[in-house]
Amino acid sequence: MDVNEILDSSAMKLAKKQATKIASSRNKSARLAGLAFSKLDKGILNKKTFKAIKGDFLAALRMIKAYAKKEYKKIPTKSLIGILAGMVYFVMPIDFIPDFIPLVGFADDIALLAWIFSNFKHDIDEYRAWEQGHEYVNPTN
Repeated sequence: MDVNEILDSSAMKLAKKQATKIASSRNKSARLAGLAFSKLDKGILNKKTFKAIKGDFLAALRMIKAYAKKEYKKIPTKSLIGILAGMVYFVMPIDFIPDFIPLVGFADDIALLAWIFSNFKHDIDEYRAWEQGHEYVNPTN
């Protein structure tokens, strides 16, 4: 699946627009994280195809919740909006490939989230270090 097609889709454009609005409200950010977790809780988390991004997804959800509670403030705005856009896209039932289509409905969601998590890996890893009470050490240094 070509991620660029998803990034250029009308669904992703809508998700980015919504993410920009949500980023300005900590309450809306927390609510979105809750919606995303609820969707995960319906069994997708155990699907074989989702396992590759499971850790990053859960860390991103925790990061958004910590941001919403004003516990974690280090996330750059660009990263926050990018991750929120991925979450908005994930919770939308009708997107590039509608979620209700058997076998392939979540393929676009997973491809997009994998791309987002690879692009914002530094920020997610930095959050994980903060969460564990450690200073972040960039592995490429």
